[in-house]
Amino acid sequence: MNNIKLTFNNALRITVFVLAIIVTFLLTGNTRLPMGMEYFPLVPFVFGVGYLLSKKTSLYIFKNIGLLGLNLALIIRYVITPFFMWFNGHPIGRGTTPSPDNYKIAILLMILEIIVIFLTIEIFSRKFYKEDKQLHTKRKIKVNINFVGAMFLLTTFVIIIIYPVLLERYSFVLTASEYKKNIASNLPFGSLFPIMVSFSGLLLTVTILNEFYKKNEFKANPTWIYLSIFIVFLISSFITGTSRFSMVIPMVTGMYLITRLYPLYSKAIISISGILILTTVSISTLVKQYGITLGGINNNITNVTTSVSSSLQSYFSGVNNVATAVKAREVFRQDISFDLIASDLSSSVMLLGDKFSTNFGGVEMFNYAFYNNAISTDQILPMIGQGYLYFGCFFSPVFVIVFTYFMMYFDSKSRKGKSVFEVYIYSYIALRFGLFFMSNAIILTSFFTNSFLLLFFIIFLNNKFVLFDKEKSLI
Repeated sequence: MNNIKLTFNNALRITVFVLAIIVTFLLTGNTRLPMGMEYFPLVPFVFGVGYLLSKKTSLYIFKNIGLLGLNLALIIRYVITPFFMWFNGHPIGRGTTPSPDNYKIAILLMILEIIVIFLTIEIFSRKFYKEDKQLHTKRKIKVNINFVGAMFLLTTFVIIIIYPVLLERYSFVLTASEYKKNIASNLPFGSLFPIMVSFSGLLLTVTILNEFYKKNEFKANPTWIYLSIFIVFLISSFITGTSRFSMVIPMVTGMYLITRLYPLYSKAIISISGILILTTVSISTLVKQYGITLGGINNNITNVTTSVSSSLQSYFSGVNNVATAVKAREVFRQDISFDLIASDLSSSVMLLGDKFSTNFGGVEMFNYAFYNNAISTDQILPMIGQGYLYFGCFFSPVFVIVFTYFMMYFDSKSRKGKSVFEVYIYSYIALRFGLFFMSNAIILTSFFTNSFLLLFFIIFLNNKFVLFDKEKSLI
């Protein structure tokens, strides 16, 4: 098995390297790149060389969901996105165009980011992935006692009955003709109730999977596996706002948990899950980009291909968005302070956000630089761009280092998880951190406090206050 793993790893690294070099040569002869992008071909080149040399970056990807997510994001960002820039031309549609100097600094930041990621993984992989040979497959995952979680869900259900406007924020992917943007509503306790409802989706998913697993342990039946897949798909398909990110993460994590619970059926689970995820993401893309429903897909397929490059730039922090973050620091350098950084990082934290958030923080600065106005704030500030905006060039990778490190830490915790809830929440946060290209420190801090810590607290209370046999307890 080790020989197979090493052979696959070598083949993957060589393949990615070759593709990166091809993209580098294609970009080198591209005359359509804007001024300041002359050195952009160095980005896929440095990534390809680094990926080839950094064996540990891809060695453990199929046993660690966070590392797998990071690898996919790296390849999309540094190979596929540059390829589409060559194929479709540099996407200059929405927003203003950064200056040549902005692009040059952005290219430097992306190269620095690549080097830092590979070094971080090489340095800490022995610490977090050293137990890889003694994998979790022989360890039995336990069923959770979930009295406190059930009470939380019941409380949230009562709140929804009292304030049904909370559900107006949600759209169902398969039936919506357009997605709802965040709906402003006057609710008591600020953002507390919307966060509770959002968290309840995660809690409800793992609660149901826990019950199905419990029934399967009592009497094995493949029906529980297919019902588990259906539940993950159904609940994950209700999304808030227009972000597909909020759908993909719980869907992938739920499917990963199911493969851990039913390892003998892992191939079937992965096949079914892959088809469902691809279908759902494709439909959501059509709805968001063009308002196309299931009946109108065939007539608009050509429109979809023309927006791929622009979407990749937005969702995977392409060079255009990083250059915009550089531009934002250029404009607002004098307004950056410790108070603003602290306010930004706590702006979406439950109970703290309404007290410490600022009306014009880093996200607003970035969107102002993007649109040249303060009306819209729908663009995601890239992680490396956020570090540059706050700290300048030298300390710009600080968030990249932090979240790469904790991705590896939670990968390790997920492999060692003893219960359904443990495996789920550790896998969820590892994947979320592994896909940090698609978010920033503000979003990830919000998730850590509003979802991870809250679920972990529920697990803690279940084991402290529920009067059951301790042998059945979980942490």
